[in-house]
Amino acid sequence: MRRRAMDPQPGQTLGSYVITERLVAGGMAKVYRARQASTGREVAVKVLTLDADPDLRARFEHEARVLAALQHPHILSLIDAGREGEWLYLVMPLVRCGDLADLIAREDGPLPLPLLRRAILQLCSALDYAHGQGVVHRDIKPANVLLDERGNCLLTDFGIALSADAKRLTVAGFYIGTPEYLPPEQSAGQADARSDLYSLGIVLFQMATGRLPFAAHTPLDWLRAHSDTPVPPARSINADLPPEKALAKAPAARYQNAAQFAAAIREALPEARYGEGVEASDVTKQASPASASAALPIGRIAAVAIIGTLVVTALLLAQPWRNAASPPAAAIPAASAAPAASAPIASIAPTAPPSTNSAPPATASLFDRFNDPRFEGRFDPTRWHLTKADARIRIEQHDGTLHIRSQEREHGVYAEIPAAALACASARLRLDAPVLAREASLGITLSRADRPGEWVSCYLYATQGASRATPSCTDQRRQEFRSGDASDTGSWHSVALRVDNAHRDAYLSADGRVLGTLPAADASAATAWYLLLSGWSSDGQPVEGAIAD
Repeated sequence: MRRRAMDPQPGQTLGSYVITERLVAGGMAKVYRARQASTGREVAVKVLTLDADPDLRARFEHEARVLAALQHPHILSLIDAGREGEWLYLVMPLVRCGDLADLIAREDGPLPLPLLRRAILQLCSALDYAHGQGVVHRDIKPANVLLDERGNCLLTDFGIALSADAKRLTVAGFYIGTPEYLPPEQSAGQADARSDLYSLGIVLFQMATGRLPFAAHTPLDWLRAHSDTPVPPARSINADLPPEKALAKAPAARYQNAAQFAAAIREALPEARYGEGVEASDVTKQASPASASAALPIGRIAAVAIIGTLVVTALLLAQPWRNAASPPAAAIPAASAAPAASAPIASIAPTAPPSTNSAPPATASLFDRFNDPRFEGRFDPTRWHLTKADARIRIEQHDGTLHIRSQEREHGVYAEIPAAALACASARLRLDAPVLAREASLGITLSRADRPGEWVSCYLYATQGASRATPSCTDQRRQEFRSGDASDTGSWHSVALRVDNAHRDAYLSADGRVLGTLPAADASAATAWYLLLSGWSSDGQPVEGAIAD
C-alpha cells in the first residue's frame, strides 16, 4: 500500500522558503505562510503533494505556467515554483487583507458605489489583459479576488483557466467552475472571454445588492437558474447601476469584451461623482508589471483574545469591517432602546446615547486602567456602556484588564467623550490562541458624533487556527489598509493614532513603527465622540480578548 505524503510542517523548507504556518486548506492545495531564507521576506506558498490525483497535479502545473506568463497589477503574480521532496509548490506574494468575499460578508448589504466602481474597473482591466493573452479564467468569484493593503483587487486562482496552449482539463459531461457564478454555456463545457464577463456580472450584482441574483440551493438548481431564470434588475435597487447586459443568457447578447464592460461602468458611475481618484489601471491603459508588494490572503479572520492599554489624549479610531453605507441604527443604543441589531459605530445617530452617560473628559491622559476594585467582575458604568444587551456578549474587568467575549458582529462597550480637542489614542492589543471563528477582529474605534460617516480604525486580526496575528488600520472607505508586522498570537501589539488637525490627517503606527496616514475628520471641533471597544465574529464563534493597562 502506497504511503500518503505528509503535509509540510512549520520549520520545514521548500526550496529557499521556510514554512511558518498553514493559512488555508483549499479544494486543490494548501496555502502556507513562509519566509524566504535569503531575504526574510514573508510569502505565501501553495503546496500540492506529489501523490495527488493526476488531474489536480495537471491543474496545479497549468496554473504555474499561466501565472508565469501573466504580468498585470491586478493579477496576483508568481514569484517562484518548484518541487521539494514530496511536494510541488508555487510561491506568491503574501496578501494580508482578505478577499472580496470577506468584504461582502462584512458589509452584509450593498457596497458603496465608489468601492464597487473601483473593484469592477480593476477586474475588467485584469480580464482585458488576460483575455488578450489567450487566457480565460473560468472561475471568477469574490473568493478569487484578493485585496491588498491599499484595497486594490488582485485576481488569483488560475488553476482551471483555459489557455490557447492548454490541454482540456475537464471531462465530458462534467462542468468546471463555481455553480453560483457559472455562465450557462460553461455548464455545457463551453467557455470564452464572455463567460468570464458573465461571472463578473454576478459579482457586480452581489456587490450592488448584497446578495446573489437567484434563490437556488443545490448546484443543479444554480445551473438551471443561470440557464432559465430571468435576472432581477439591480437597477431597481440603485438606478445608477448599469443595465445587466453582462448577465444575458446568450454570450452574443453580452458585452463582447472587458473594455465594453468597463465603459458601461464609467458611463453609469462617472469618475467625477464616484471615482474618488482611485481609478487604477484602466483597461485602455498599458498594464504595468505586477507589484511585488501585492499579497495572497491569509484566509478568514479568526477568534481572538486581545489585551491592550487604553490611553486617550486625543483620537480617531473606528472599525474596518463595516462601512457608513450600512443602515444607521445602532451599535450604540439609547438607554431606553431595545437590543439593537449589528451596526457600525460610525453610523450612530448623534443623539443616541443619553448625556448622563458621558465619559470623563478626554483631556485626562489616561482614560481607564480597568483596575478600580469597585468594578471587579463587571465594568465601570459611568464610562462604558454595552452596545447590545445579549447573553452572547460578556464584558468583565479583572485585575487591570477588561475581558471581552462576543459572538456578535461589532459589539462590545462604548463611551461617549464630550467635546474636546482630541490628539491621540493608543492601546495595547493581544490576540490569543486558539483562533476559533472563521473570521474575527478586535480593536478600538472612534467616530465623531456629527460626522458619523467618517472613521478610522486600528485593530488586530488573525485567521482560523492561525498562530500569528497582524495589527492593521483603515478608514470608512476601506481603500487603504496599513498593516504592521505579524507576530505569534499571544504577543502584545501597540497601536496608536495621532490626529494632525491642521492637515486633517491621522498618523497611524503599530509597535512604534509608522504605518502611514489616512484622512481624518477635524478633531478640534466642539462635538462628542464615540469610542468603541469591540469584537467581530463572522460565524457566531466566540471572539475573546481583553484590554489592559
